[in-house]
Amino acid sequence: AIVCEAVGLEDVVADAPRLVVARVPTCAGDIRAGSTADQIREVRFLSSLSDPNVARILGVCTVEPVPWTIIEYTELGDLAHYLQYSVPLTGTLRPSCNLKALSQSCLMYMGAQIASGMRFLESKNLVHKDLAARNCLVGRSYTVKVTDIAMCSDLYKKDYSDIGGRPPAPIRWLPWESILLDRYTCSSSVWSFAVTLWEVMSLAREKPFQHLTNDQVIQNAEHMYYGAELQIYLPKPTMCPEEVYKMMCSCWRRDETSRPTFKDIYTFLKNIIADYRPGA
Repeated sequence: AIVCEAVGLEDVVADAPRLVVARVPTCAGDIRAGSTADQIREVRFLSSLSDPNVARILGVCTVEPVPWTIIEYTELGDLAHYLQYSVPLTGTLRPSCNLKALSQSCLMYMGAQIASGMRFLESKNLVHKDLAARNCLVGRSYTVKVTDIAMCSDLYKKDYSDIGGRPPAPIRWLPWESILLDRYTCSSSVWSFAVTLWEVMSLAREKPFQHLTNDQVIQNAEHMYYGAELQIYLPKPTMCPEEVYKMMCSCWRRDETSRPTFKDIYTFLKNIIADYRPGA
């Protein structure tokens, strides 16, 4: 993916952003069967979607043999990178002037925006197969938009692993049914959202299941599939309230139909943060 400054885009796109990212189709996830016309039709449909917490698809560049998708980008970049250069705001810690201090409420505020964006996609029956902090963008006043550009970034190549000859997948963020059965639904995105929220509340200090190898992550999914009581769950982050962690655990239920919807999750988080609004 290549980040660019747009010049003259506002002449053809209303409220065009200053920064865009060209999603270059060189990764396995982008190389699909189908003609260029099919891909353009898909982009045309996605570009018709509009939600304040979903990055806009602005168009395609058809100069190259395979179209490049032009997607909205934000000034502060992806959420994972942003969190890694932040520190928790507590009563005892005074961060250095080079790091941004983030409160518990601010982290949950960002998490609620991710849930809101996913609630919109869920309402359109659209499934996000790669929801993670790296696929969320941060703007001014802690606005967050869901996107799908990380797989084509060299920075995050290690987050994707081969599974039995299938294209690389973000197994540390995926539920058992996606890892083992290659099944993706809105319920599988709910699982990934809880992992993403775990990243947010942990300030993305480590990868999910950092202490497990890729093979052990797959084995952990098998334990979940067989209903054994051996599966390992992500621990509660220090800054995460107990009630929020319980909600996250409900997203990791084995039975897909028992997991909450994004509408449920957004309502839950919205009630917790109430009228909280972070400073600019």
